[in-house]
Amino acid sequence: CACVCMCACVLVCVLNSRITGHTDFGEFRDSEEAARHVLAFISALIPKAFGSLLTSFCLETASREDVLKRCREDDQYLDDTLLEVSRMWPPFLGSRRVSKVSHTVQGLFIPENMPLVYMTHTANHDESVFPRPGEFSPDRWANENSGDRDRVFTLGSGGRQCVGKVMVNILFKECARALLTNWRWEVPDGQDLSYKWLPVSRPKADVVAIFHER
Repeated sequence: CACVCMCACVLVCVLNSRITGHTDFGEFRDSEEAARHVLAFISALIPKAFGSLLTSFCLETASREDVLKRCREDDQYLDDTLLEVSRMWPPFLGSRRVSKVSHTVQGLFIPENMPLVYMTHTANHDESVFPRPGEFSPDRWANENSGDRDRVFTLGSGGRQCVGKVMVNILFKECARALLTNWRWEVPDGQDLSYKWLPVSRPKADVVAIFHER
């Protein structure tokens, strides 16, 4: 997908701009060593998953100029838009756990050592939590779902959440901001934008997006 290629270039630029110019690198000797560790960390998180979020952001907003305009002007609205993208299009359909102890959840008995599968996408589209779950609506986070930000399970929640959750969200926002600042984009009509979910969520077809320098 052209979006993934563009996002990869933006990510490299963002990493360089975030690290270059700093003088305090903690335990790292210099910016080059810090950059190597950051890139290794991103690789460990599976770049396709990160590319999945950025691709979904580009596809979901391509025809929404009002959303893009507000994202450029309002940092909180940008946060809400990225959270809505994460809610609607989690990179991973779900995952698995093993019950450490026997317990009962809503009347269902789960014995010790029982393998369990949870569905991230299904949880993020729970109509009892998110009204109109299939509708892309960044405004929900300032209104009916203002108290539900921690109920988006895209990168997990609680003690077993993704250890890179904060960093992924920071990079997601920095890359989105770089795209918004430097580019405008469009997705030509007539393409198959339906998704497949394994190994990560992404369009079934090789979608083409056109980027124009602002």
